Amino acid sequence: MNETTDQMRLVAVLTTQHAARRPARSGFDTCALATWESWKLTNADETLTIESMPGIHGRGLLRTLLPPVMGSLL
Repeated sequence: MNETTDQMRLVAVLTTQHAARRPARSGFDTCALATWESWKLTNADETLTIESMPGIHGRGLLRTLLPPVMGSLL
């Protein structure tokens, strides 16, 4: 691994509960968010809040074939 990859692994991957295991197996810190759940990143006097929103990959048959997905509100 190089230094850039190691630095990227310090940042949490925000994802669905369904998808959180795969990046974790590769050494990434993950945070599984349920719909409408919030996550906050605070640095000194600034805070970034990310809220999980409902999302879909597609409609009809595609919706049943593809995994859950989330949108994010910053």
